[in-house]
Amino acid sequence: MRSKEENKILELARSIRQLHPYMGCRKIYAKIKPELRHYGIQIGRDRLFSLFRKNDMLIRRKRNPVRTTNSNHRFKVYKNLVKGKELTYPNQAWASDITYIKTEQGYLYLSLITDLYSRKIVGYEINDNYPLSLYPLCPFCYNTNMKKIPYGIANYEAIKTQGYYFIDKTHFIEKIESLGSKYLFFLRPRRFGKSLFISILEHYYDIAKKDSFNELFGDTYIGKNPTPLRNSFPVLKLNFSGIPVDGGIQDVENSFYFSVKLDIEGFFNKYSNHFPQLENVRRKVLSMEKAADVLNGLIKSLAD
Repeated sequence: MRSKEENKILELARSIRQLHPYMGCRKIYAKIKPELRHYGIQIGRDRLFSLFRKNDMLIRRKRNPVRTTNSNHRFKVYKNLVKGKELTYPNQAWASDITYIKTEQGYLYLSLITDLYSRKIVGYEINDNYPLSLYPLCPFCYNTNMKKIPYGIANYEAIKTQGYYFIDKTHFIEKIESLGSKYLFFLRPRRFGKSLFISILEHYYDIAKKDSFNELFGDTYIGKNPTPLRNSFPVLKLNFSGIPVDGGIQDVENSFYFSVKLDIEGFFNKYSNHFPQLENVRRKVLSMEKAADVLNGLIKSLAD
Protein backbone atom coordinates (compact mmCIF):
# COMPACT_ATOMS: atom_id res chain seq x y z
CA MET A 1 0.00 0.00 0.00
CA ARG A 2 2.77 2.38 0.91
CA SER A 3 4.52 1.61 -2.38
CA LYS A 4 1.39 2.59 -4.34
CA GLU A 5 1.11 5.85 -2.41
CA GLU A 6 4.76 6.69 -3.07
CA ASN A 7 4.33 5.95 -6.79
CA LYS A 8 1.35 8.30 -6.94
CA ILE A 9 3.30 11.01 -5.11
CA LEU A 10 6.23 10.63 -7.51
CA GLU A 11 3.88 10.71 -10.49
CA LEU A 12 2.36 14.02 -9.35
CA ALA A 13 5.75 15.49 -8.48
CA ARG A 14 7.31 14.53 -11.81
CA SER A 15 4.42 16.04 -13.76
CA ILE A 16 5.18 19.36 -12.04
CA ARG A 17 8.91 18.98 -12.57
CA GLN A 18 8.34 18.62 -16.32
CA LEU A 19 6.96 22.16 -16.36
CA HIS A 20 9.20 23.54 -13.60
CA PRO A 21 12.50 21.62 -13.61
CA TYR A 22 14.02 23.64 -10.76
CA MET A 23 11.04 23.78 -8.40
CA GLY A 24 12.07 22.68 -4.93
CA CYS A 25 10.56 20.01 -2.71
CA ARG A 26 8.68 22.44 -0.43
CA LYS A 27 6.88 24.15 -3.31
CA ILE A 28 6.01 20.86 -4.95
CA TYR A 29 4.66 19.64 -1.62
CA ALA A 30 2.40 22.72 -1.38
CA LYS A 31 1.13 22.20 -4.93
CA ILE A 32 0.35 18.49 -4.73
CA LYS A 33 -1.05 18.55 -1.18
CA PRO A 34 -4.71 19.10 -2.28
CA GLU A 35 -4.48 16.22 -4.77
CA LEU A 36 -2.90 13.96 -2.16
CA ARG A 37 -5.78 14.78 0.16
CA HIS A 38 -8.18 13.87 -2.65
CA TYR A 39 -6.55 10.44 -2.98
CA GLY A 40 -6.49 9.98 0.80
CA ILE A 41 -2.69 10.06 0.92
CA GLN A 42 -1.02 11.55 3.97
CA ILE A 43 2.66 12.38 3.90
CA GLY A 44 4.75 14.76 5.97
CA ARG A 45 7.44 17.05 4.67
CA ASP A 46 10.32 14.98 6.09
CA ARG A 47 9.02 11.77 4.50
CA LEU A 48 8.60 13.59 1.19
CA PHE A 49 12.19 14.80 1.38
CA SER A 50 13.34 11.22 2.04
CA LEU A 51 11.29 9.98 -0.90
CA PHE A 52 12.76 12.64 -3.19
CA ARG A 53 16.26 11.87 -1.95
CA LYS A 54 15.81 8.14 -2.56
CA ASN A 55 14.67 8.85 -6.12
CA ASP A 56 17.36 11.47 -6.81
CA MET A 57 14.80 14.30 -7.15
CA LEU A 58 16.23 16.84 -4.73
CA ILE A 59 17.50 20.03 -6.32
CA ARG A 60 21.18 20.50 -5.66
CA ARG A 61 21.88 24.12 -4.93
CA LYS A 62 24.81 25.61 -6.75
CA ARG A 63 27.24 27.14 -4.34
CA ASN A 64 28.37 30.58 -5.35
CA PRO A 65 30.87 31.69 -2.71
CA VAL A 66 31.79 35.34 -2.83
CA ARG A 67 35.44 36.20 -2.23
CA THR A 68 35.95 39.57 -0.62
CA THR A 69 39.69 39.31 0.05
CA ASN A 70 42.48 39.33 -2.52
CA SER A 71 45.93 38.96 -1.04
CA ASN A 72 47.68 38.68 -4.41
CA HIS A 73 47.97 42.34 -5.30
CA ARG A 74 50.70 44.85 -6.15
CA PHE A 75 49.96 47.24 -3.31
CA LYS A 76 52.06 47.76 -0.22
CA VAL A 77 51.23 45.53 2.76
CA TYR A 78 51.61 47.44 6.02
CA LYS A 79 52.95 45.89 9.22
CA ASN A 80 50.67 44.98 12.10
CA LEU A 81 51.68 47.75 14.50
CA VAL A 82 49.73 46.41 17.48
CA LYS A 83 50.83 42.79 17.31
CA GLY A 84 52.04 41.70 20.75
CA LYS A 85 51.03 44.98 22.42
CA GLU A 86 48.68 45.07 25.41
CA LEU A 87 45.88 47.62 25.13
CA THR A 88 44.82 49.10 28.47
CA TYR A 89 42.31 51.81 27.57
CA PRO A 90 40.13 52.98 24.65
CA ASN A 91 41.39 54.86 21.58
CA GLN A 92 44.90 53.38 21.72
CA ALA A 93 44.34 51.48 18.49
CA TRP A 94 41.66 51.25 15.85
CA ALA A 95 41.05 48.70 13.13
CA SER A 96 39.01 49.19 9.96
CA ASP A 97 37.36 46.85 7.52
CA ILE A 98 34.92 46.95 4.64
CA THR A 99 32.16 44.58 3.60
CA TYR A 100 29.12 44.59 1.36
CA ILE A 101 25.42 44.13 2.06
CA LYS A 102 23.05 42.73 -0.55
CA THR A 103 19.63 44.42 -0.57
CA GLU A 104 16.61 44.26 -2.88
CA GLN A 105 17.86 47.44 -4.55
CA GLY A 106 21.44 46.29 -5.14
CA TYR A 107 24.72 46.17 -3.21
CA LEU A 108 25.71 48.60 -0.48
CA TYR A 109 29.25 48.92 0.83
CA LEU A 110 29.79 49.30 4.57
CA SER A 111 33.07 50.44 6.13
CA LEU A 112 33.65 50.40 9.89
CA ILE A 113 36.30 51.63 12.32
CA THR A 114 36.41 49.66 15.58
CA ASP A 115 38.23 50.51 18.79
CA LEU A 116 40.29 47.39 19.54
CA TYR A 117 40.10 47.80 23.32
CA SER A 118 36.39 48.50 23.87
CA ARG A 119 35.23 46.81 20.65
CA LYS A 120 33.05 49.86 20.09
CA ILE A 121 32.36 51.04 16.54
CA VAL A 122 33.68 54.60 16.54
CA GLY A 123 33.01 55.43 12.90
CA TYR A 124 31.22 54.09 9.86
CA GLU A 125 30.10 54.95 6.35
CA ILE A 126 27.72 53.25 3.93
CA ASN A 127 27.35 53.96 0.25
CA ASP A 128 26.42 52.36 -3.05
CA ASN A 129 29.79 53.34 -4.51
CA TYR A 130 33.19 51.78 -3.88
CA PRO A 131 35.63 52.91 -2.58
CA LEU A 132 34.02 54.82 0.23
CA SER A 133 35.24 58.17 1.41
CA LEU A 134 37.12 57.84 4.70
CA TYR A 135 36.19 61.33 5.88
CA PRO A 136 32.77 60.37 7.32
CA LEU A 137 34.47 57.58 9.29
CA CYS A 138 36.12 60.16 11.54
CA PRO A 139 34.68 59.89 15.09
CA PHE A 140 34.40 63.67 15.23
CA CYS A 141 32.14 63.50 12.16
CA TYR A 142 30.09 60.62 13.56
CA ASN A 143 26.63 60.72 12.04
CA THR A 144 23.98 59.51 14.49
CA ASN A 145 21.32 60.12 11.84
CA MET A 146 22.75 57.51 9.53
CA LYS A 147 20.15 56.07 7.16
CA LYS A 148 18.82 52.58 7.81
CA ILE A 149 19.09 49.63 5.43
CA PRO A 150 15.62 48.72 4.06
CA TYR A 151 15.93 44.98 4.55
CA GLY A 152 12.68 43.29 3.50
CA ILE A 153 10.86 46.61 2.96
CA ALA A 154 9.11 47.07 -0.39
CA ASN A 155 7.04 50.17 0.39
CA TYR A 156 8.57 53.13 -1.46
CA GLU A 157 6.88 55.80 0.66
CA ALA A 158 8.13 54.20 3.88
CA ILE A 159 11.68 54.05 2.53
CA LYS A 160 11.67 57.71 1.48
CA THR A 161 9.97 59.13 4.58
CA GLN A 162 11.36 56.97 7.38
CA GLY A 163 15.10 57.42 6.87
CA TYR A 164 15.98 54.36 4.80
CA TYR A 165 18.74 54.16 2.23
CA PHE A 166 17.49 54.23 -1.38
CA ILE A 167 19.34 53.46 -4.62
CA ASP A 168 17.72 55.54 -7.34
CA LYS A 169 16.36 53.42 -10.20
CA THR A 170 13.60 55.82 -11.23
CA HIS A 171 15.23 56.46 -14.62
CA PHE A 172 13.64 53.17 -15.69
CA ILE A 173 10.20 54.83 -15.50
CA GLU A 174 11.15 57.02 -18.45
CA LYS A 175 12.36 53.97 -20.36
CA ILE A 176 9.18 52.01 -19.61
CA GLU A 177 7.00 54.80 -20.97
CA SER A 178 9.12 54.97 -24.12
CA LEU A 179 8.19 51.33 -24.87
CA GLY A 180 4.66 52.45 -25.69
CA SER A 181 3.14 49.20 -24.39
CA LYS A 182 -0.24 49.12 -22.64
CA TYR A 183 0.61 45.99 -20.65
CA LEU A 184 3.84 45.23 -18.82
CA PHE A 185 4.84 42.05 -17.00
CA PHE A 186 7.66 41.88 -14.47
CA LEU A 187 8.87 38.28 -14.34
CA ARG A 188 12.31 38.70 -12.83
CA PRO A 189 13.40 36.30 -10.04
CA ARG A 190 12.66 36.90 -6.40
CA ARG A 191 14.85 39.23 -4.29
CA PHE A 192 15.67 41.47 -7.27
CA GLY A 193 13.59 44.43 -6.09
CA LYS A 194 10.51 43.72 -8.21
CA SER A 195 8.03 44.51 -5.42
CA LEU A 196 9.80 47.75 -4.54
CA PHE A 197 9.88 48.89 -8.17
CA ILE A 198 6.16 48.22 -8.52
CA SER A 199 5.65 50.32 -5.38
CA ILE A 200 7.70 53.11 -7.00
CA LEU A 201 5.44 52.97 -10.07
CA GLU A 202 2.36 53.00 -7.84
CA HIS A 203 3.43 56.18 -6.04
CA TYR A 204 4.63 57.88 -9.24
CA TYR A 205 1.41 57.43 -11.21
CA ASP A 206 -1.09 57.63 -8.34
CA ILE A 207 -3.25 60.76 -8.61
CA ALA A 208 -3.78 60.63 -4.84
CA LYS A 209 -0.02 61.13 -4.29
CA LYS A 210 0.18 64.31 -6.39
CA ASP A 211 0.71 66.60 -3.38
CA SER A 212 3.53 64.34 -2.10
CA PHE A 213 5.46 64.23 -5.36
CA ASN A 214 8.32 66.50 -4.28
CA GLU A 215 8.69 64.72 -0.94
CA LEU A 216 8.80 61.28 -2.55
CA PHE A 217 10.64 61.99 -5.80
CA GLY A 218 12.25 65.44 -5.47
CA ASP A 219 15.82 64.11 -5.12
CA THR A 220 15.48 61.32 -7.70
CA TYR A 221 16.10 61.24 -11.43
CA ILE A 222 12.42 61.13 -12.31
CA GLY A 223 11.69 63.92 -9.85
CA LYS A 224 14.07 66.17 -11.78
CA ASN A 225 12.90 64.82 -15.15
CA PRO A 226 9.17 64.06 -14.69
CA THR A 227 7.10 62.63 -17.52
CA PRO A 228 3.69 64.03 -18.54
CA LEU A 229 1.94 60.98 -17.05
CA ARG A 230 3.07 61.53 -13.46
CA ASN A 231 0.25 61.41 -10.86
CA SER A 232 -2.36 60.96 -13.60
CA PHE A 233 -4.17 57.74 -12.71
CA PRO A 234 -6.13 55.98 -9.99
CA VAL A 235 -4.14 52.87 -9.07
CA LEU A 236 -5.75 49.54 -8.19
CA LYS A 237 -3.31 47.35 -6.25
CA LEU A 238 -4.17 43.67 -5.81
CA ASN A 239 -2.20 41.50 -3.40
CA PHE A 240 -2.75 37.74 -3.55
CA SER A 241 0.18 36.72 -1.34
CA GLY A 242 -2.03 36.01 1.67
CA ILE A 243 -4.45 33.64 -0.09
CA PRO A 244 -4.15 30.12 1.43
CA VAL A 245 -3.73 27.38 -1.17
CA ASP A 246 -3.78 24.31 1.06
CA GLY A 247 -7.57 23.97 1.13
CA GLY A 248 -10.06 22.80 -1.48
CA ILE A 249 -10.91 24.62 -4.72
CA GLN A 250 -13.93 26.29 -3.15
CA ASP A 251 -11.85 27.55 -0.22
CA VAL A 252 -9.30 29.08 -2.60
CA GLU A 253 -12.05 30.70 -4.69
CA ASN A 254 -13.69 32.18 -1.60
CA SER A 255 -10.38 33.56 -0.31
CA PHE A 256 -9.60 34.99 -3.74
CA TYR A 257 -13.02 36.64 -3.93
CA PHE A 258 -12.76 38.26 -0.50
CA SER A 259 -9.19 39.44 -1.23
CA VAL A 260 -10.26 41.08 -4.51
CA LYS A 261 -13.36 42.59 -2.92
CA LEU A 262 -11.35 44.01 0.00
CA ASP A 263 -8.76 45.60 -2.32
CA ILE A 264 -11.45 47.11 -4.55
CA GLU A 265 -13.31 48.45 -1.55
CA GLY A 266 -10.07 50.14 -0.49
CA PHE A 267 -9.81 51.56 -4.02
CA PHE A 268 -13.26 53.16 -3.71
CA ASN A 269 -12.44 54.62 -0.29
CA LYS A 270 -9.16 56.06 -1.55
CA TYR A 271 -10.55 57.81 -4.62
CA SER A 272 -14.04 58.82 -3.48
CA ASN A 273 -12.94 62.46 -3.13
CA HIS A 274 -11.32 62.50 -6.57
CA PHE A 275 -14.20 60.79 -8.35
CA PRO A 276 -17.57 61.37 -6.59
CA GLN A 277 -19.35 59.30 -9.25
CA LEU A 278 -17.63 56.16 -7.91
CA GLU A 279 -20.23 55.84 -5.15
CA ASN A 280 -22.82 54.54 -7.61
CA VAL A 281 -20.26 52.18 -9.12
CA ARG A 282 -19.29 50.92 -5.64
CA ARG A 283 -22.75 49.57 -4.80
CA LYS A 284 -23.10 47.86 -8.16
CA VAL A 285 -19.66 46.27 -8.25
CA LEU A 286 -19.42 45.11 -4.63
CA SER A 287 -22.80 43.37 -4.87
CA MET A 288 -21.40 40.92 -7.45
CA GLU A 289 -20.67 37.42 -6.18
CA LYS A 290 -17.64 36.34 -8.21
CA ALA A 291 -14.15 37.83 -8.22
CA ALA A 292 -14.00 37.94 -12.03
CA ASP A 293 -17.33 39.79 -12.17
CA VAL A 294 -16.16 42.28 -9.53
CA LEU A 295 -12.97 43.04 -11.47
CA ASN A 296 -14.68 43.19 -14.87
CA GLY A 297 -17.47 45.32 -13.43
CA LEU A 298 -15.01 47.83 -12.01
CA ILE A 299 -12.97 48.06 -15.22
CA LYS A 300 -16.07 48.43 -17.40
CA SER A 301 -17.58 51.08 -15.12
CA LEU A 302 -14.35 53.11 -15.11
CA ALA A 303 -14.03 52.79 -18.90
CA ASP A 304 -17.61 54.07 -19.36
